[in-house]
Amino acid sequence: MADFHLNATAEMQGRPQVARLWHMTDDPGVKDLLRFLITRDHFHQMLWLRVIEELKSDGLDSIPVPEAFDLDEELPEFVGLYVHASDGPAATEGGWAQGRTIDDRADVTVESTPKSYAERPTLPPGDPRLYGTPPADPSTMIGKVKDALT
Repeated sequence: MADFHLNATAEMQGRPQVARLWHMTDDPGVKDLLRFLITRDHFHQMLWLRVIEELKSDGLDSIPVPEAFDLDEELPEFVGLYVHASDGPAATEGGWAQGRTIDDRADVTVESTPKSYAERPTLPPGDPRLYGTPPADPSTMIGKVKDALT
């Protein structure tokens, strides 16, 4: 089900991009090609949406990700947690940030300030061969600026 939703989304995203190109050209041949591609994108989008409807009527979960993991194994404190990490308060005004979750498993709670739920890890240093910029040479302009700032 998730794959079919992804395919429909890809067609939905491709169509406006090709439409923008169509509006940017005056070449009749290019316009005909782009018109063909736009038409096919629309048809493919409708095909994927039809498949989704048929799968729903066959009894498949309407939620794109099937219940392949035992829900009792999920962490209950996070089932309805909405982490507000957006600019401004409007993100908490929609139905996704209040009421019950769409699967009716929990009340949505809003965490206004994102926080860590684990200890900060201590990572080993990176392999110096992966860095493309050598340390600043103190005799260069960048080295002098670095020294002045530190």
